[in-house]
Order: sequence, then structure tokens, then C-alpha cells
Amino acid sequence: MKLRVLLGCGLIALSSVSVAQEDPAKLCANAAKLYADDDLDGALEEARWCLEALEQLKQSKQSDAFPESIGSWKRGEVQANKAMGMTVIETHYENGDKTINVSLTSGMEGFGALAQMGMAAGGNKVRIQKKTAVMMGEADRPEMMISLDGGKLLKLESSSATADEVTELAKKLPLQEFE
Repeated sequence: MKLRVLLGCGLIALSSVSVAQEDPAKLCANAAKLYADDDLDGALEEARWCLEALEQLKQSKQSDAFPESIGSWKRGEVQANKAMGMTVIETHYENGDKTINVSLTSGMEGFGALAQMGMAAGGNKVRIQKKTAVMMGEADRPEMMISLDGGKLLKLESSSATADEVTELAKKLPLQEFE
């Protein structure tokens, strides 16, 4: 059983985030039933699957929060990856020959303060939807980092768009839906 749990956890950690195949409520109820039946090993395993299903559901909702278009900017494919307790959801927006890459990193609550210190160290601070953001990078490679609640970090970067275009796109993203 230990081998099965280890293999399952490894596959979960390395796989792309996808919509949970099982109902989280059913998995959590099964964990509670196994606990009530004094099957602690079974309850732990089922509780892990319950937690994984809930996390996948949350990540799916965050992925869906990226609008398909923002003005004349069109969204590309949204990809989500999870490893070592962190989730990165990435996409890009295109407008003609310009592209802005956007990534949302979560699961790094312990690194939140470190990220805040890094953001404060360089660049120009700006406010985006009442959130602290820092514009960094060269004029031809703007990079913006926005600190979100829960230690999440939203990053926008481009090698073809201007800092003003990156800022305008950031102002139109649904930041509250990412938290």
C-alpha cells in the first residue's frame, strides 16, 4: 500500500493540473467514513485524494478566470502545472505582432514575504486594482510582478510590447478571481 501511495503522490506532483475526475465531496465523505471505521491508513489516503480534487477544482477555476480577450488582445492556450506544492498557470495574450506572457504562481505562501522584499528592491512601484505591483526590466523587455493575497504572484512580461501596454493589460485582468 505504501508503494501505491508513493507512486500516486509522485504522479500527482508531476502531472499537469486538470479537472478532478472524482467528486471532492464524495472523496472527503469516504475519508470521514474510513476514519469512523478506524481505518486510519485508508482515511489518510482518501483524504489526500480529497485534498487533491479540491486543489484541482480551485486551479481549474483560476485557469478559467483568464479572459479569452481583453480589448484587442487575444488569449492563447492556458496551461497549468503543479510540482512540489506549487502551481503555475501560464498563458499569453497576442495583439498583432505583440505578445504578453502572463503567469500566476500559487502555493508559495512561505515565499510571500521574500517575494515582497524582492519586488521592493528594484523597479518602479505602481498600483494595479489596489494591489502593489512593480515594473522592472529594460524598456524593450518590460516585466511586471503583482503581489496577490495568499502569497500568490502574477507576472506579466514581454519582449515585444511596451511597459504601458503591459500595464494596461494588467489593469484589465480579473485579479480578485485569481486570489
